[in-house]
Amino acid sequence: MGHEVRRLHLRSRRNPRSAEYPGKRYYKGPRKGELSGNPKGKNPGDVWDISNVKHNHPEKLDHPCQFPEELIDRLVLSLTATDDVVLDPFAGSGTVGAVCNRLGRKSILVEREEKYVRMATRRLAGHAV
Repeated sequence: MGHEVRRLHLRSRRNPRSAEYPGKRYYKGPRKGELSGNPKGKNPGDVWDISNVKHNHPEKLDHPCQFPEELIDRLVLSLTATDDVVLDPFAGSGTVGAVCNRLGRKSILVEREEKYVRMATRRLAGHAV
């Protein structure tokens, strides 16, 4: 089974210039006078420029597919409130737990590989791995 990747476009098909002209209004038809796009303009969060955790990244641990903390920061902040509980069923190096600790959230981490359990435990205890 393959994966499908789609790119999100800021402009709608109905009004391709809505992102460029946030105060623009419909000038004819049933929606005449209504705002034709988001009144605040382009949504600044549609495209996130976050670097990958590579071999020389400061967060890099010995895990083959580690997420950058900046990505988890955005998700946790936008989807949870302080003291909420976040479940990570594939904890890996413990990035979600580390971010939750820093942002005042609780976390439940599940990992089956003992090597990564030790890595996440040390990371959450504040030790270098």
